[in-house]
Amino acid sequence: MRSSKIILLQNQEFLREAALDFSPLYSGKAQTLYEMATDSVFIERRSPRRRQYTPLPYVEMSPKSIIVELDDDIFMAEFNVYPNPTRDKLYIEYNFMSYSEEGNEDLLQTLGYKKNSDCSSGEIRIYTIDGKLIISKTLEQPSGIETIDMQNYPPASYIIKITDCYGFTKEQKFIKQ
Repeated sequence: MRSSKIILLQNQEFLREAALDFSPLYSGKAQTLYEMATDSVFIERRSPRRRQYTPLPYVEMSPKSIIVELDDDIFMAEFNVYPNPTRDKLYIEYNFMSYSEEGNEDLLQTLGYKKNSDCSSGEIRIYTIDGKLIISKTLEQPSGIETIDMQNYPPASYIIKITDCYGFTKEQKFIKQ
């Protein structure tokens, strides 16, 4: 995010000119980027010939206040299950690395989420469609690919759940042929 802000700041004059451009789509995107770069707000000024935006003078601006509504999904690990359907081996690719990004663990603790102290990375569980647990596997690494042998299980639909150390869970349905 920090490098993106620097790029925007370096190009703020170009963005201001683009924001004043005639094309509503082009100028709208540039306006948004200019506002992000300068922490300012454009006001609309109408002219007889066209609509135009003019930035407020800096001395009259105050920083924007943003209210953020957090969705628990933004903290959940990325995971992908393949092949689906499968005949024998099921591969689960997962990534909990977003927690290692600067400030994320502090943010979670500030929001009241507690990390399970005896958890190293997370857990994978596979259930039958009626909810019976058939496989449970602890994840030791913050990211990787786990292989589950499904060869000895009957053809059916199953549910795989991945849970991280904060208790966030994602699930996906897969089919064993």
